[in-house]
Amino acid sequence: MVVDHKTGKVSNAPAKIRLKDETQLDLYALAIYEEFEELPVEAAHLYLRETKTLSYAPTEATVGPFRERLSGVIGDVLAGEFPPLESRDCMYCDYHEICDVNPTS
Repeated sequence: MVVDHKTGKVSNAPAKIRLKDETQLDLYALAIYEEFEELPVEAAHLYLRETKTLSYAPTEATVGPFRERLSGVIGDVLAGEFPPLESRDCMYCDYHEICDVNPTS
């Protein structure tokens, strides 16, 4: 089992139906697969404030598409093709001042 501890609220959590598409959990499951040649039985977010767990069972069908997306992203980065994308997380980014997405830069 792989567990990602969260300090936020469960109400901010991805819907359980979408949890299998959660990038962090897929990355952790893939890392375990690469190291031990088997997927974890379970991948979960553990919300510490409320002691609530949201989990799913990673399979090749759930991790495979993530592996393909990750391979594409790595290829783009190695080719120098990674344009910035605006998101709600931009305000927390360390590169906010020099980013092309930032209208004040």
